[in-house]
Amino acid sequence: MTDTPLPLRIFVASPGDLTSERLAIKQCVDEYKSRAIGTASLQFEVVGWESVRGTARRPQEAINELIQECHYLEAYSRS
Repeated sequence: MTDTPLPLRIFVASPGDLTSERLAIKQCVDEYKSRAIGTASLQFEVVGWESVRGTARRPQEAINELIQECHYLEAYSRS
């Protein structure tokens, strides 16, 4: 058994056409992970609506459940 804490999950909410913004968040977390190797620091995991598997119920219900499992929410919209 390891003492490694579970990663803190960041849900990124945005329209699908804001790909560059979503990618920037993932790159930032990836850079943090690469710099934190070998230290006892926090770990993060980026998730989004695309992480939801197909379901027979309304897709928004599955997304809402995923959001509830996350520790942080980053929301973007078109300006």
